[in-house]
Amino acid sequence: MRFFIIFFMFVIPLFADLEKGLDFILDKQNEYGLWSSDSEREFIDTLKVLEYLHLHKGAKEELSLQRSLLNIESLKNAKSISIYSALITLINDGGTQQINSLKNLDGAWGASAAKQSNPLDTLIVINTLLDHGETLVDGDLVLKYLVSAQLESGYWNLSNEASVSKLELSARVLQVLRRLDKQGLGSLALTQLMNDIVDLLKSNIRSNGHYALPNTKEELKTTAEVYKALASFEQPSLLINTYKLLLNSQAEDGSWSDKPEEKVYTTSLVLGVLGLMDIPDTTNIADLALLKQGISIDKSSVIVGDNVNLSVLIFNLGDVYADTAKVNFYLGDPRQGAELLETQTLSSLLPGKSVRAQYTLETEGMQFNPTYFIVVNEDKVIPESEFNNNIIAYKLNIQGLNDPVQVDGPDLYVDSSSLSFNGHGSDGNLLLLENSLLNISMNIANIGNQNSGVFRFELKDGAELLAQQQVTSIKPGEIRTITLPWKPLSGEHQISLVVDDLNAVDESYEDNNAANTSLTVIGADVAVIAKKLNEGLEVDPPAAAYENMVFTVATSHQNADIDLIVKNIDSSFQAQPVSMSVTGKYQWNTSTAPAGDYKVIAYFRSQEDDTLLDTAEANFELKSSIGLRKLTPYLSKTLIEGGNIQPIEIQLTLANASNINSQWSLLWKVEDSQSNEVLKSIKEMNVDLLATQMSRTVYLNEKIAGEFDQGGEYTVIVQASNGELNYEGKAKFSLVAPFDLTVSNKLLPAEVSPLGRARIKTELKLSASGGEGDLTLPYKVQAISQDPKEVIVDSAEVSLALKSKEVLNILGQQVPDGTRVAVYVPYGTLGGGEDSPMNMFQQQNPQIRLLTVFNEELNFTYTPRGGVLSANQTSVTVLEFYQVLEDQTETGKWQGKLIGTHEIYLRGE
Repeated sequence: MRFFIIFFMFVIPLFADLEKGLDFILDKQNEYGLWSSDSEREFIDTLKVLEYLHLHKGAKEELSLQRSLLNIESLKNAKSISIYSALITLINDGGTQQINSLKNLDGAWGASAAKQSNPLDTLIVINTLLDHGETLVDGDLVLKYLVSAQLESGYWNLSNEASVSKLELSARVLQVLRRLDKQGLGSLALTQLMNDIVDLLKSNIRSNGHYALPNTKEELKTTAEVYKALASFEQPSLLINTYKLLLNSQAEDGSWSDKPEEKVYTTSLVLGVLGLMDIPDTTNIADLALLKQGISIDKSSVIVGDNVNLSVLIFNLGDVYADTAKVNFYLGDPRQGAELLETQTLSSLLPGKSVRAQYTLETEGMQFNPTYFIVVNEDKVIPESEFNNNIIAYKLNIQGLNDPVQVDGPDLYVDSSSLSFNGHGSDGNLLLLENSLLNISMNIANIGNQNSGVFRFELKDGAELLAQQQVTSIKPGEIRTITLPWKPLSGEHQISLVVDDLNAVDESYEDNNAANTSLTVIGADVAVIAKKLNEGLEVDPPAAAYENMVFTVATSHQNADIDLIVKNIDSSFQAQPVSMSVTGKYQWNTSTAPAGDYKVIAYFRSQEDDTLLDTAEANFELKSSIGLRKLTPYLSKTLIEGGNIQPIEIQLTLANASNINSQWSLLWKVEDSQSNEVLKSIKEMNVDLLATQMSRTVYLNEKIAGEFDQGGEYTVIVQASNGELNYEGKAKFSLVAPFDLTVSNKLLPAEVSPLGRARIKTELKLSASGGEGDLTLPYKVQAISQDPKEVIVDSAEVSLALKSKEVLNILGQQVPDGTRVAVYVPYGTLGGGEDSPMNMFQQQNPQIRLLTVFNEELNFTYTPRGGVLSANQTSVTVLEFYQVLEDQTETGKWQGKLIGTHEIYLRGE
């Protein structure tokens, strides 16, 4: 298989500049070694930076960390809240006595003056303890607290911390639960809980890689926390879009953030997340990779005679799919002539995905701990950007056995995969601009068990000597990368590399010191390459209607202005691509362009006098295509009264995906909430779409009409077909039960003296027939009063009476007596009503009560916890009212929508 690799005079950054991100953080450190000292974020930002520096120590990180620890007492003294002081003490000298003394009876921590337990503060303490190698005392108690703090929705939330969303907080809880599980606190219930949270977090993925709740703004901070949480459960390939999103979201100053005040915090967080896995740079070819995180066996301990299932994940970290490749299993290092055990053929592997290979290791008769090697694409049939991640070793430890005695000595190793050109594999065609430099990288490994000592390598292009250099000693297991510039001419090249060409090293194996590869350089002063975008990847044309073409241009002319024109062969159609954010990239959407042969022409002009310096062309095909991009129905009404309904009109927009004229037959049907068909159109309606029309909106001939008595949600499905292709679009409407209108007349006053005057008052009352359906479900709780009305004292001796006189249904009517509403209070206790049902985890929440409407009112009481607020301190707690789904109480999923809130203000004694 041959391929083209394109190199340009400019460099397109594919990955974030992590060094620049680190420099941004270090530049924000003040003279005392702290961060954000001029804001309320001083402690939280400093703690987050210290966490990153501690876990990712390098030379710069170490210097900054030491500077912080020397001066961090100033932060400790500046804070009056004792938990912060205790954490600083822990970071400074490892002492845990102070932080453990601040733990509450429920096993959790709180940073408020009253030390009320708080999930966020508890997570911070646990992570700090575990990061510094400390033992978590009473871990089962804090685990119980975290589980109890979960809302019925499955999330965790802080009503008094708007900067931490419930999605972000829930991700941080999952991270800690995973750490507690690894600390030996695991159970089947915890495993199930974590799996449920994983599913909950994954449900919030967006197409661009962000994680965000519906109808909320995307935030890098939240996305990074969710990625960090899921990375412990999901294959890395499943998170590749989010990983790339984080990489590509770095600002010019090196930071990451959506909010200026959170730059230090978010940058430290993202740097730590990106450091979880060093995924190789991907280019526009495949990159099969074996990573330690992808290898596992099915036994925790092995004895001689066991058969052990070895599972290996093979990742495609590149940007195009990899065709069928082979994976080889060896007993020993194949670079030393080891025995091939088995070859397996993989199915095609899409970019950003992984596939699993399994092999059974037989230990019968083993006398030493064996080391197995796995190699993918060893025959290099598939071009890759990097071959050095195609081999990995796994040592199987068997009880009672020792490691084998190795043959002493160094063993220098290279092969054709050790050579790369600007990070690309070899053995192909290079489209390279004439006279531009090319970096040749050589990876020289020592697979022996002793230092190599000094040796020389020789690099040649045919008979032409490119380099002869000495290399300092390479340690056992080390791979030394050496990069040299090369300026090739057009034509065929035979590249050869020989290490230790003077035989200065006495090696245990001498037959693996040479590497050879061939390539063809195609030179040009200017170039333009035509590709189409397919799911974010650049692939070869032909293209279809409404697809995006990407044109990449390059030139050796310095400071040239570049203009592009797209035209078909007879020049009857012309278009001008637009510049993309990446230098040298242009984009054009084919939309309604007619099918046929096209060319893109790049004009390179002098910036000084507009002189035409050169042109470059590339040909591509735009094929005839027919289809729809989208089918979107709109309903004239979405809330309908049951019975013989007023007709609902259907408006339909057809978004064209054709470059030839097309005709579509339209039908519709209505399904109830159980997907049962309840109504359908009688006759097809035909609609013509011209090739030049980007979309067309029509009204369907038949309207939705007839008898609808069952309340609930209905789905209207509109289908479009041309005989071969079929599309559908959906819209929904809600049906409330039929209404009865009751008319009554009242005499005012009730008793009238002879010849006295009286008034007749006519009352109209709308109600659902049968008394059932949506009208019994509350949609709003309001008109809430409290006695006393003023701010109350934070004391367990205080009782506050609360009343709601308006519990309304979807029509704004009072719900009937007997309707139940759930009320939740985050601080304190509620009186009245009844205990809440079990949730899906078979737990009750004592801070939730079920209230019943009586005499068209809700009545209950509230009592603070007491002892939390000190004198002159004030706070607020928010009551939350929720629907009760009576038919779901057995499943534990009885909590419906939030339908009201009420604030209670508290002050200290």
